[in-house]
Amino acid sequence: MQYRIASPADYGQLAHLYWTYASEENDSPEFDENAFTRRFHAFLKACMGVDYICWVAEEAGRIVSVVYIGMLEKMPSLSEERLRIGYVANVFTLPALRNREIAAGLMDTVQDWARTHSFETLFVLPGEKSVPFFERQAFSANNGIMGYSFRKD
Repeated sequence: MQYRIASPADYGQLAHLYWTYASEENDSPEFDENAFTRRFHAFLKACMGVDYICWVAEEAGRIVSVVYIGMLEKMPSLSEERLRIGYVANVFTLPALRNREIAAGLMDTVQDWARTHSFETLFVLPGEKSVPFFERQAFSANNGIMGYSFRKD
């Protein structure tokens, strides 16, 4: 298994993987895969390396797991240290390859990278099913982050 930062050559695979993720629990026929993957590909072109970074787990040339990190530069402090905050926007592994520790290994790599690239914090807004995964990755609800949600559902 190879863990690496995604490149523009990966965008087609990433768009298809995100479609797989997004449609996994929503099998409504009203969504068009081609239209969605075009829109997602445009998002990747605009945001990767600027606002987001994507790490992938690759096996035999095929991307099997992804972690998307939204990156936010913190305001300058009196020290010259440049700090960032990372939002773990998405973690996904192909269903047939789950429970093989692929995402855990990828997340370990991401955490090591973030630690060495001036990230102060990584945070996530986990769904109920993903809380145990993030707890195993040493994420904690007791880290002082508060938020306001505009969603009321």
